[in-house]
Amino acid sequence: MWHTIAMTLINDTPSTPGSFTPIRPASLVASVHAQIREAILSGHMRSGDEVRDSVLATQMHISRAPVREALRLLQQSGLVEKTSNKPYRVKSFDDQDLRELAVLRIAIETTAVRLVVAQHRDITGVTSALASMRQAWEQRSDPELDAADWQFHHAIVNAAGIGRLKARYAELVDQIILAWQLHSQNTPRALDNSIEEHERLIATLQDCLASADPLPIQQALIDHIKSGMGCADLHI
Repeated sequence: MWHTIAMTLINDTPSTPGSFTPIRPASLVASVHAQIREAILSGHMRSGDEVRDSVLATQMHISRAPVREALRLLQQSGLVEKTSNKPYRVKSFDDQDLRELAVLRIAIETTAVRLVVAQHRDITGVTSALASMRQAWEQRSDPELDAADWQFHHAIVNAAGIGRLKARYAELVDQIILAWQLHSQNTPRALDNSIEEHERLIATLQDCLASADPLPIQQALIDHIKSGMGCADLHI
């Protein structure tokens, strides 16, 4: 039915030659987007840095149009910001931003574990992420440990099996990573403590699965997220 309605609307739309915008290869925009995103999340482009489409286009040997589209997408995901008549900048996060992101993250992850426990869902992805964290810890690799850390929390949300919950988390995760990086610049990280914290989370989750009571893992996640994002005094 929806296809028929859509085709009717298309066929009834007056032809307007010359009013369409040029089509750019999606892969080019995606490639530009991926490069800028990686530069921001890896710290090569820092909070407050200007991101000029003309400079990036020159460096990438492409036109400015796909760069502008990539920056528009990055603005939607919260990694860059723009004010009138000024270039894009890598987004800055203040304490209130951190607190808001912590609240949203807590809401999603605690909902996910409640569903995981209630439905006794498989947590193989979570335990695999912990194994990756241990491997990174043994190699003393901070970047790989950070990646495995986020894999761990993604796996918790994925285990709930709710597509829309995963989508909402995916929309926030780049902002969460960038905000967390800004916080962690002034907070030395102990690799041993990070592994131990996540091992305790796994143990608590397994106990909750056995008892069918999600409250302990929900509280453990709340404490973990508040501490990790520098919001220990957040009341939730």
